[in-house]
Amino acid sequence: MLPKAYIDQWKLHSSWQLDEFVEQDLILTRLLIELYSNKLISENLAFRGGTALHKLFLKNPQRYSEDLDFVQIKAGEIGTVLTEIRKIVKQIIPAVPKYKKSISNNTLIYSYNAENPPYAKMKIKIETNTREHFAVDGINNFNLKCQSDWFTGSAYISTFSTEELLSTKLRALYQRKKGRDLFEIWTASELDPDFGKTVKIFKVYLNNENLIITKKEFLDNLTAKINDPVFQKDIKPLILNSSDYDPVEAFEFVKNKYLSYL
Repeated sequence: MLPKAYIDQWKLHSSWQLDEFVEQDLILTRLLIELYSNKLISENLAFRGGTALHKLFLKNPQRYSEDLDFVQIKAGEIGTVLTEIRKIVKQIIPAVPKYKKSISNNTLIYSYNAENPPYAKMKIKIETNTREHFAVDGINNFNLKCQSDWFTGSAYISTFSTEELLSTKLRALYQRKKGRDLFEIWTASELDPDFGKTVKIFKVYLNNENLIITKKEFLDNLTAKINDPVFQKDIKPLILNSSDYDPVEAFEFVKNKYLSYL
């Protein structure tokens, strides 16, 4: 999609080795800046999820990601915000997106072909949660910058505190079976989060869904997952220095640092 010269230039700012990952990282960076340069979007959406952790918080991104996860800050109709998102993304990715809607989320999925052989088919998923109109620990703003011959700009990205981002990661770790959730909670230890505060916020999110999860339930849930080889290995192709990551060690970390507060 992008000329190789831009991709090669962006390698100086990207941790990835594969050209298609470097290209997508540059596209995601521009998308975030363009989206948050829009007043309507910046006032209504907050950025969260794994990509938020890697793009805004961690010094050296460790996981490849194709998702942009947002939360609608204020209750209300989402149609005009989605229209603005479509307009902005169309300037960068001209493809018509697939659209999915559920009770909780609106999702746009864009596809394109990478510029260099083997011309991999890539996708970017933009998902907006339209159910959780709150921030327990307030909204923070991070200045994201991009300097490239393809695009130069900056914008303040609305997001959550480290602990609140990790609290929703804990919820995801319990509710679904994706190794990336465990990996990201473990990786984020470099941010020196407040474990007790994270679990406290986690409980607020559970309460919002009328859920109660005991320490035993969470531990049994996670133990079953860590004993599944697929759960242990599904993250390996998506991370840098995969040989340095031990999912069993990450499991013990979560058990000792987080679950002790449940």
